[in-house]
Amino acid sequence: MAAEGEGPAFLCMTVIGIGYLFPISAVWAAFDYWKVLFPDINIEFVVTGVYQTGSMFTVMFLMLAKSFSLGPRILGGFCGQFVCLAMIFAFRWLPVTRDALFYVLLVVILFCSVATGYLDSAILSLCSQYSPRMQQFLQIGIGLGTVVSVLYRDTTKLLMSRRGVADATRMYFAAA
Repeated sequence: MAAEGEGPAFLCMTVIGIGYLFPISAVWAAFDYWKVLFPDINIEFVVTGVYQTGSMFTVMFLMLAKSFSLGPRILGGFCGQFVCLAMIFAFRWLPVTRDALFYVLLVVILFCSVATGYLDSAILSLCSQYSPRMQQFLQIGIGLGTVVSVLYRDTTKLLMSRRGVADATRMYFAAA
């Protein structure tokens, strides 16, 4: 049972959790699209490797930094993730070659990992200042965000199956 006033805090942490890993979950859910664009590349490995490396180095850098302002890190992290989703949405209309588009994707994934690293450093620190249940509700939100991204991706592919994976992906990232 939540103590008085904890309910809204738990709800906020759940909502933050939903948005926290949603962008990378959206990218991972769209691997079928990336495979169509880059059929000769092990795109799952490359994208995951760039993301994990960028996120890890960002958190390590922020650990060593003297500034520890949570608000700007959280806001900056979510804004950065939003920009990444908007850039991925625009992929279809970029007038570049597939090779150039591959490198643009990697830069966007790296940028997303840095934004998520900012969120990692701030959100987990924020949770540690409160009861362990705050972390529990953050993790529930993370799980819900992943489920929502996968279910939504499957829905867009089902509804847009006649128009192809590119249109389904565009609709998916437009809503994400």
